[in-house]
Amino acid sequence: MTWNEFVAGWAGAYGGYDLRYAAAPRRRLLAAAYRVSGLLARFGVRPASMMVLSAVFAAAVPVIALRGGAWPLTAAAMLVAGLIADTIGSGLSVVTGGITRLSGFYQSLVERFSEFCWLMALALLGTKDWLIFSVAAIVWAHEYVKARVGAAALRPTATTTVGDRPTRVWSVLVALVLAAAAAQWGQDLAAAAVTLVVLSWLTLALVGLGQLFGIIRKVLA
Repeated sequence: MTWNEFVAGWAGAYGGYDLRYAAAPRRRLLAAAYRVSGLLARFGVRPASMMVLSAVFAAAVPVIALRGGAWPLTAAAMLVAGLIADTIGSGLSVVTGGITRLSGFYQSLVERFSEFCWLMALALLGTKDWLIFSVAAIVWAHEYVKARVGAAALRPTATTTVGDRPTRVWSVLVALVLAAAAAQWGQDLAAAAVTLVVLSWLTLALVGLGQLFGIIRKVLA
């Protein structure tokens, strides 16, 4: 499969997203995923294998973060490894032509499971339960609204909001790194640092949900 065929396949599978117009870092990442996916496909690796691997890495995040101290840095590495596995799995789906509605459902399920694990890790690091629940509720609402409207309806306009998955990823990574850095002065400081990041995430999630409703009004009006 050529790069142009991969770009076309990705756009067809993921709501018309054209990799050629992605931000430079993301474009480089997906170009690497294209090359790795092509190599793995030759060895018979299936997208489902990478999906399972992504879920395993995600499940390891709270288990490792629970140890406290500098361990949240290792948890952050597990998070990144899971994202890489997820991206390669998406690339394999395009390369092997294995994209179906069922595979899309499973991928969405794994993404929500991963986010649940990340929030659990932040809760174990000292964030209040009510704050974790609030963030989870807003993230669920964001994804539910997008799913109800449908990618096809949203495709004609820019649909990126500050509440989308990249913000969630960066929020958790920053929280884990700060927790590891602050732990040398005590777990209370680490918990405060994580809580501050989660509060910022909640604010961005609320703004993002408002942006999403604004986009939907324009598209469906």
